[in-house]
Amino acid sequence: MYFDSSLLWDGDQSHAIRSITVVISTVQCFGILVGSIAPIIRCIATATYFNPTISSSIKRINMFRIETHWTQKLQQWKDIYITSYIPGRHCKIVFNCVKNMILNIFMALQIILVVISKTICLIPSCVMLPIFSCCHYCNSLLISQKKVSGASNHDDRPEIEGYRGCVLRIEEEAELTDRRLRNMLKSIKKFSKKNLMKLLRKSSVLSGVVLDFHNNQALPFCKEETHNCWSLVAVTLTTIAISLPNIPEGHVTELLACMREGLKFVRHIEETLYAKDELVGARKTARRIWIEAEVYRKWLEIKLQNPARKGEPSRNILEWLTKEAVKIENNKKINADDSRVIAAMSMHKISETIRCKNENNWPTDMELFDWISTVIADLLWACLTNLPRVIALNCHHDAIEKRGDNIRSAARLLGNPNRF
Repeated sequence: MYFDSSLLWDGDQSHAIRSITVVISTVQCFGILVGSIAPIIRCIATATYFNPTISSSIKRINMFRIETHWTQKLQQWKDIYITSYIPGRHCKIVFNCVKNMILNIFMALQIILVVISKTICLIPSCVMLPIFSCCHYCNSLLISQKKVSGASNHDDRPEIEGYRGCVLRIEEEAELTDRRLRNMLKSIKKFSKKNLMKLLRKSSVLSGVVLDFHNNQALPFCKEETHNCWSLVAVTLTTIAISLPNIPEGHVTELLACMREGLKFVRHIEETLYAKDELVGARKTARRIWIEAEVYRKWLEIKLQNPARKGEPSRNILEWLTKEAVKIENNKKINADDSRVIAAMSMHKISETIRCKNENNWPTDMELFDWISTVIADLLWACLTNLPRVIALNCHHDAIEKRGDNIRSAARLLGNPNRF
């Protein structure tokens, strides 16, 4: 009797293939299920942003309703008549007719694509619309119940209504829900700059900005002119304030917190207005000095709160900072464009200016600290006056890929200085 072993092998092989096919199909189904969760959640979250009304629901279901913004640009191109560099009247007529014909074809294709897209979106819209309507109805019942019980808080209602008109919408009938506006308002308040506002209240109507930092009598050792920027001057003044003796630690920590919030605005303004300017080196130097001052309480590897100098008068501290700055300036091993030289020249100029201004009537350590804080507040105020220009520039960027981030940044800038 003959036994064919190949039949057994074919049976095992087909069973293995079926097992592998089942495993692959299971993994693919699981992947499709997991991949569908995020779009569904995103769809539900987006739909809950708006108040569903009967008119908006009908317009959303009407797939043959084409909004003007879909064909607006093509219509503008169609209205432009090109006559330059085209000889003869008949040639101009033919050219414009051909141009309009091509644009009409593009407009028809655009309308067809929009109708197809709306038809595809009609299926999930019809499925989810009853669910959203039920959720909105339940939410309305809860709100009305809270109003009856007096549990609702109407303190933020005027502020919410004020922000409602600032929302950029494609369709006029789609209005954001109160819950969404309240969450947006909370996120704006979360980023409010309380410490910065406290520092800006010390401002003496920009009197610190007119300080004569170019006084030749105060700078006999300065070899060449330096280009100071807002951030470099503010950070240098902060390092001088940190180095002053007999100042409570709480005051120093508070000043650093104020500067931390203020420098975010200052840097954004400088990077927008002076992106390709001779102040690039000064801005980089200000970043380096700020990191040393905030984290290590140092200036160019020099301890600002040196225990050996504790108890010395503030006049001696300024003289010590000036001497250290002059040493770095006169060091021939360091390049003139090095950040250490830029920082040293800024320290030299500012510390000498402070000494000359207070030479006849030297203040106490605390009075000098308050005076420096006032000058910093004046500088920040002067810099913040450029915010409207920066916001406008951010909203008019040519590159489409950068426009979204710039508008988002401009929105943050517009929301933060609400109390300025």
